[in-house]
Amino acid sequence: MLPNDEGFQALLNRVRDGEVDPGRARRRLEEDLTPLVRRVLRTGYGPPAVVRWVEQTRSRLAPTLAALNVDHASRYLGRLLCNAVLDRYTPRTGGTAIAWDTVAG
Repeated sequence: MLPNDEGFQALLNRVRDGEVDPGRARRRLEEDLTPLVRRVLRTGYGPPAVVRWVEQTRSRLAPTLAALNVDHASRYLGRLLCNAVLDRYTPRTGGTAIAWDTVAG
């Protein structure tokens, strides 16, 4: 699954709308993103956004990643990328327009 794939976006939209359990979505996203990260680490090729993210994160975490082989590093970075994606799409509570509508004023 690629980040520009309709299925990927549909899953993220369902997470954002609270229709899918974030834990379930996390497992699926990690399974889909980890091979992309592995390909970027091995070849330098992949979806441009993923390549940029991997390169930036790899340079920031160089000491940690140096001790890992490519498979372990790709799982580690895949999990971090999954967390970053879900952080952008997971619904937030408090201070939202929906909460403001329920306040008596």
